[in-house]
Amino acid sequence: MITTAGYTAFLNSLGALAAHTLFPYIAYGTGTGAESVDSTTLGTEVARIEATAEIISVYAPFDTLRISGAFGITTPPVVTEIGVFSASSGGTMWARKLVGATETGYGSFTPPTTSTMYAHYDFSMKDDGVATTSGSTW
Repeated sequence: MITTAGYTAFLNSLGALAAHTLFPYIAYGTGTGAESVDSTTLGTEVARIEATAEIISVYAPFDTLRISGAFGITTPPVVTEIGVFSASSGGTMWARKLVGATETGYGSFTPPTTSTMYAHYDFSMKDDGVATTSGSTW
């Protein structure tokens, strides 16, 4: 769900009504509260990193901007929410999406010292976006 603050920053940038706001950070958390356009933070943020933005497609209905990041992890995390932000801490939250309880580990499997969990948030003009985590590289 794109937040009110996210829509405002986007529209201000389009109309050159204010300084352009970038949203180069992605975060994940374990909060389960309902999505709301008035949200300003994740329910329970666990980690936030600098993200990569790429245009997946510009052709409707598949027009998609993807914000993604690779989180270094030491234990299999539980991820229930993903958000996109304007700063490495605090800042404006552009969007938040519940992803349901998603355990990225494999039961009793013990990962090496460091592993990677990939998360991305896809935005499209046709809807409010889709957030997912995609496996882990152990």
